[in-house]
Amino acid sequence: MGGIVTLIGLSIMPVAGGWIGGGSSEMEGFGDLFSLLMAAITLVIILNLYTFATGVVKNTAVLIGLIIGTILWSFFKPLDFHLVNATPWLHLPSVMQFARPEFHIVPVALLSMVMVVVMVETMSSIMATGDIVGKKVDATMLRNGLNTCGLATTICGFFNLFPYAAFAQNVGLIGLTGVRSRFVVSASGAILILMGVFSKMAALVVLIPKPILGGAGIVMFGMVAVSGIRTLGQVNYRNNNNGMVVALTLGLA
Repeated sequence: MGGIVTLIGLSIMPVAGGWIGGGSSEMEGFGDLFSLLMAAITLVIILNLYTFATGVVKNTAVLIGLIIGTILWSFFKPLDFHLVNATPWLHLPSVMQFARPEFHIVPVALLSMVMVVVMVETMSSIMATGDIVGKKVDATMLRNGLNTCGLATTICGFFNLFPYAAFAQNVGLIGLTGVRSRFVVSASGAILILMGVFSKMAALVVLIPKPILGGAGIVMFGMVAVSGIRTLGQVNYRNNNNGMVVALTLGLA
C-alpha cells in the first residue's frame, strides 16, 4: 500500500505541473515565463513561512502563500471577477436536477471499475494519514473509511455531484501543517458546505490563478509521495513477496 501511496503522490504531480503552466498545454501561452515565475514565488513564500515562521503562521503557510501570490498576480494581470459578479449570493442544491436515476448494465459495470480505482486511492490516503499522525490503520478503519466514502457518493449522486474519494492534497496538508485534530476537519467541512450554499465565496476561490495553485500544489502533492516513501522504508523485503509487489506497482504504473 505504501507503493500505491507513493505512486498516487507522484502521479498527481503532473496536475500541479499543469497548474504551474497555466492550466492546460492546449491553452495559448501555456508555460510562459510569467506563470512559471509566479508559481516559483508562491512556492518560495510557502517554504519560507513553513521554515522560519511559528504557530498559526506556519500552520497556514499554504493559505498565506496563496493569498500573497494572488495579490502579486493581480498587480501584473487583472483578475477576472466576471464569475463572481455572475454568481448569486445564495444557491441551494437541486435534487436530481439533470435526470432521474436509470439502470443500464454496461455503464454500471464501467463505473464500478472506476469506483474500484477510487477505493484504492481512498485506502492509500487513509494509510498515508495514519502514517502521518502515528496511528496504525487496521482493516476495520479501512472498511469504515470506504463505507463512509460510498455513503457520501450515494448521497451526492442525488445532488448532481461526482463520486467522492479521500483527497490527496488534504493528506499533504496534514503532513505540512501538523494539524491532526478531527474538530478542525469537521469545521473545515462545515466551511465548505457554507461555501457551497453562499456561492460567491466559492467563486472567489476560483479567482486564484492556476500557476499560484501549482506553486502550492507542488508542496502538498509531494507530501503525499513522501508519506508513501516513508511507509515503504518500514517494509520488510526479506524472504517474502513484498519486493515483487512494490516492483509490479512501480513497473505497471
